[in-house]
Formats: sequence, C-alpha cells, structure tokens
Amino acid sequence: AGLHTTFITGRGGDSVRRRAQELGIARIWERARDKSAAFDEMLAEIHTRDAELEERRANLELQVAERTRELRVANSELTQARDEAQEIADASEQLARHKQAMLNTAAEGIFGLDEHGVATFINRSAARMFGTSIEELVGRPLHSIIHDPEMAALPLDSCPVCSATQHPPRRSGSASFVTFTGTSFPIE
Repeated sequence: AGLHTTFITGRGGDSVRRRAQELGIARIWERARDKSAAFDEMLAEIHTRDAELEERRANLELQVAERTRELRVANSELTQARDEAQEIADASEQLARHKQAMLNTAAEGIFGLDEHGVATFINRSAARMFGTSIEELVGRPLHSIIHDPEMAALPLDSCPVCSATQHPPRRSGSASFVTFTGTSFPIE
C-alpha cells in the first residue's frame, strides 16, 4: 500500500474545516490550527519584545553618548584646572625663591610672623644673629625663643615685637634679642 498525502490549504474557514472532517482529521486540523495560532501569538510577542529591546538599546546608546560627553567635558575642565593650579604653584614657588633670594642678600636680620607668632620666613642674617639655621626657626613660635626670660614671660598679645594685635604693624625702637646660646644682642 502506498502512502497517501493530503494537503489542506487555506487559513481556516468553513470549507477547510469541512474538508478536514471529510478526511477524518478534524481533530488533527484543530490542534494544528491552535498550535499555529499559538505560534503566531508567540511570534508577535517576540517581535514586540525585539522592538522594545531595540528601543531600550537606542536609549542606552543615547545615555552612554551623553554621559561620555559629560565625562569628556568634566575631564577637560579638570585638566585645565590642574594645569592652572600647576602654573600657580610654579609661579608661587618662583616668587618664594625670589623673595628668599632678596631676603638672603639683605645684611639686616629679617623675619615674619603669622598671627600666632610663628615664623613664616627668616633670612640668613637673622638666623646667623640667633645662632641657628633658617630651618630651625621657620614654623616655630619665636616669642619664647628670641626674647630674654622677662620679655618671654609676657603674653604674646602684649609683646611689642611678636604680637599680631599691636598697632602699628611695623614697629620701631630698640630692644634686645637672645641667641640660642643665651647671649643678648641689641636690635633696632
């Protein structure tokens, strides 16, 4: 016996259903129709998901591009700020070297104090007069170091040399300082 193949074509409808009933394959045809409908539904869902994924991908690409642009701008601004800060630091260092060179060439002893009486700069002549190095004095409160014990016992605000609150800020007169070895020397 040979194999008999029957093709039922069409998208449904009464004529196809009737022909399937005539051939005794109505149940098979209905299951195939249901599976085809489920497959069509699944394909539609896949297409919908693909469209949503494509939209999300496009949105993500836009977000990445925007964030990348923002990061490039921020990086450029940071680079510029760093370069400007380096220029300022270089200029400040050069100015400090220039000031120190000027201070070091002066024969007079010169030092500066902050509002707490701490030495912020001192030249070689002053360090030599005190009998020590510049490094030994800069960053230290000088009031108790440079005065005799009687003057050093005064509060910093009462000191005519070391006080930041005394006016005028430039003072003149005569007094004496003490070296690291305890020897006094006159100042004007």
